Amino acid sequence: MTSIALDVHMIGARETGNETYATELAAALGRLGGYQYLLYTPHPDALPARLRAQPNLAARAFANLPSAVRIPWLYPRLVRADDARLLHMMYVAPPYVTCPVVLTVHDVSYRVFPQFFSPGVRLHLDLLVGHSVRHAARVITESESARQDVIRYYHPPAERVVVIPAAAGSQYRPQPPEEIARVRAAYHLPARYFLAVGNLQPRKNLIRLIEAFTTVAREAPDVQLILVGRSTWRGWEVAGTVARLGLEARVHCTGYVPDADLPGLYAGALGFCYPSLYEGFGLPPLEAMACGTPTITSNVSSLPEVVGDAALTVDPLSVADIAAALRRLLADEATRREYRGRGLARALEFSWARTALQTREVYDVVVTCRCGRYSDLCTCGRVSAGRV
Repeated sequence: MTSIALDVHMIGARETGNETYATELAAALGRLGGYQYLLYTPHPDALPARLRAQPNLAARAFANLPSAVRIPWLYPRLVRADDARLLHMMYVAPPYVTCPVVLTVHDVSYRVFPQFFSPGVRLHLDLLVGHSVRHAARVITESESARQDVIRYYHPPAERVVVIPAAAGSQYRPQPPEEIARVRAAYHLPARYFLAVGNLQPRKNLIRLIEAFTTVAREAPDVQLILVGRSTWRGWEVAGTVARLGLEARVHCTGYVPDADLPGLYAGALGFCYPSLYEGFGLPPLEAMACGTPTITSNVSSLPEVVGDAALTVDPLSVADIAAALRRLLADEATRREYRGRGLARALEFSWARTALQTREVYDVVVTCRCGRYSDLCTCGRVSAGRV
């Protein structure tokens, strides 16, 4: 059976969205079949049981090496030894490899908001991602917004950049009262709280969310704001804002939370808040909606594509706009009920099975192509393989 290599080094590394994408895509591809999928990982023991149990998935373990060694040196050797017909990478691919590369680029936030990244990180990403995009057989983005950004900044052939949306995992669904109670007790949560999920970094726009919450805090003394996520670059600004506004008793940061606890956290929330300044897709709003949680998110970048009319959308630069949405969910049970229903219906429009099927269709084009165009319009390889 033809082998396809998947870079899943981020599984077990707490890389949040990247880890979720790699795990869910690998699991769905394994169920779909069609190829033998080789999972390149330095953490084979961290692979979930549902990946290890699938006959179409096989772990290829290696030493935990820095990316500067792993990507340009190790992966080409593994691909050659495994006789893989395709290598699927995220963001950065080896400069020289014996098979075509499919590249997933979740976003180019370092180009859109360079002020939120250190100069070294910006330079590193820009050089390596740009080269990888221009030389990839196909580039996958999760939204049309992200696709346009990739084309705008790196100028690959537009027909090689395709949109394949992600989805909420099957664990994200309305939760029974006992699970909500368990999670509430584990994290010492009040009966009523707003929730935000995502790394603590400037792009997530948490400073404006906290400032908007000050009005709610005055009007509803029993409501808290719970921030879930690791503190990353400039994450200290969140704690500084909480202290400046005197909200230490009302705004709480949990740090990283295991995936198993997230559905209960979402489902128990009065509302979910995601006023991000930029996303290539934005899984948390979709996860929240799948759990039946009324959702507030931004009206910029990919987020309107994801939520449609199933969430309250706000101008992320307007504290007043965010505050008005918070107050609306707080005060109006009918609004909460309406957006709970809309969100559940919207989340059903996305599935990892569909994501995997569309991804495998990309693999089919690339693996069978003989002329190097790697376009949907090219039938050279598929004719020779009897597929057209």
